[in-house]
Amino acid sequence: MSGQHANLGASYNDRYRRLGEFSDLDKATECATRALALVPDGHPDMSGQHADLGVSYRDRYQRLGELADLNKATECTTRALALTPDGHPDMSERQASLGVSYTVRFWRLGELADLEKAIECYTCALASVPDGHPDMSRRHADLGVSYNDRYRRLGELADLEKAIECHRHALALTPDSHPAFPSQHLDYAQSLLHHYEHTGNLVILSDSLQSFRKASQHFTGTPRHKFKHALLWADSASKQIFLKPIEAYQTAIDLLPQFIWLGATTKQRYHDLLQIGNLAVTACYAAIQSADYPLALEWLEHTRCVVWNQSLTLRSPFNELHSSYPGLATRLESISSQLHAASHDSQQVQSIASDSMTPEKVAQQRRRLASEYHSLLTQTHSIELYLDSPVESIAVYGGPIEYWTARLDASPCVARMALDYLTAPATSVDAERAFSAGRLTINHLQHNMSSETFEAEMAVGSWYGTPLLPEISDVAAIIRDSM
Repeated sequence: MSGQHANLGASYNDRYRRLGEFSDLDKATECATRALALVPDGHPDMSGQHADLGVSYRDRYQRLGELADLNKATECTTRALALTPDGHPDMSERQASLGVSYTVRFWRLGELADLEKAIECYTCALASVPDGHPDMSRRHADLGVSYNDRYRRLGELADLEKAIECHRHALALTPDSHPAFPSQHLDYAQSLLHHYEHTGNLVILSDSLQSFRKASQHFTGTPRHKFKHALLWADSASKQIFLKPIEAYQTAIDLLPQFIWLGATTKQRYHDLLQIGNLAVTACYAAIQSADYPLALEWLEHTRCVVWNQSLTLRSPFNELHSSYPGLATRLESISSQLHAASHDSQQVQSIASDSMTPEKVAQQRRRLASEYHSLLTQTHSIELYLDSPVESIAVYGGPIEYWTARLDASPCVARMALDYLTAPATSVDAERAFSAGRLTINHLQHNMSSETFEAEMAVGSWYGTPLLPEISDVAAIIRDSM
C-alpha cells in the first residue's frame, strides 16, 4: 500500500511539473505523507519516502514561499540522507537534494551557515558520482552556483574562479541538445559577468554575452525558461550596455507569446501574467535610452497587445482550434505538454530519462520535440483563426502618425482618437493610452464580440490589476455608437 501511494504521488508530482497546477502538488504531498506513514520503521524504503516528501515540500515552498514548507523539506531530506547506507546508488542524489534545501534556505534567510552546508553537500555529491555518470555535469553545475553565491556574499575572487571552473566542467559534459544546456549557460554567463566586474576584462564580458544568448535563444530551451533567461539578460544588459540591451529585450518580447503558452490552464496563465512584471516599461525605457523612439512605441504596443489579449481571452485557444482542425490541435497540445515537461532550474535539474532511455536518447527526443513544436506552431500561426491582432513595425509606415493613419480603416473611431493624442500629446501617458485604445478596438472588432461583452471584459482586464484606460467606459461608448 505504501508503494502505491508513493507511485500515485510521483504521478501527481510529474503532472504538477508539466502543467503547474497547484492542486496536483497538494495531492502529491498528501500521497507522499501517507506513503511515509505506512512504511514500518527500519524498512529499506524509509529513506526514499522521506526523500520524496522532501521534494514535495520544497516544491510547495517554491510555489507559496512559506518558510514552514522549506523547513519541512530540509528536515525530510536530512532524514533521508541519514537513512541512506554508504555505497547506495542514490547517495549522490540524496546529498545533492539536501544541498538544494540548504541553498534555497540561504536564499531566503541569508544565513552563511546554510550556504556552507550546501557547498559541503554538493562537494560530497560530486565525489560520490562515478566517472562518466550522466549526473556528473549536474553536480558540477550545482556546486558552481553555490560558489558563485559565496562570492557574492564574501567577495572572495577564489570562490568566483571555482564557480567558473565548475560551470566550464558542467558545460563540457553537457551536449548542446540536452535540456539543461540553456540553464547552465545562464549560470556561466552570470559568473563571467561577476568576474568582469571584478577584473574589467572585456574578453570575459564578451564570453558572458555569448552565454546569455545561448541561455535565451538556444533551440532546445523551453519557451518558459528561455523567456525567464532573457529577462535576466535584459536586466544585466540594462546596467552594462556591452551586453546588448536592445537585443536582450527583443529576445524577451519575441518569446512573450510563447511564455503564455497554448494549452496552459486559465489559472496558470493568470500566474504567468503576474510574472511578466514591468517588461513593457523597462523595454521601452531601454529603447528610449538608445534614442530608438519608434522601437520604444512598437515594443510598448506589442507587449501590451499580448497581455491584453490574454486578459481578454483567458481560456484555452485549443477550443477553437479543435473545432476546425482537431488533428493539428491534438498534436500541438501533446507536443507542447511534452516540451514543457522538461522544466528544470539551475539548482535542481529534473532528469527526464527513464530506466530504458540513455541520456543520448533523451537529448535526441528533446531535439525532435523542439523541432516538431516549432513546425506545428508555425503551421498554427498561418491559420486565419490565429492571424488576429497582427503587430506591424511602426518603422514600416514611417512613424507613429502614419501608423495610425493606416489604421483608420480598421478602427476609425479610436484610431482618430490616437491621432488626436499623438498630434498634440500632453504627456507620455496620453500616447500610451492612444496606442492601447487603438489596439483594444482592433481586438474587439476582430473577435466580433458584442459591445456589452467588450465593455465588461475591459472593465475587469488589467495590466497590474487596474484598467489601462481610466476612460474605458467612454471608449466603449464611442465604439458602440460607431457600430
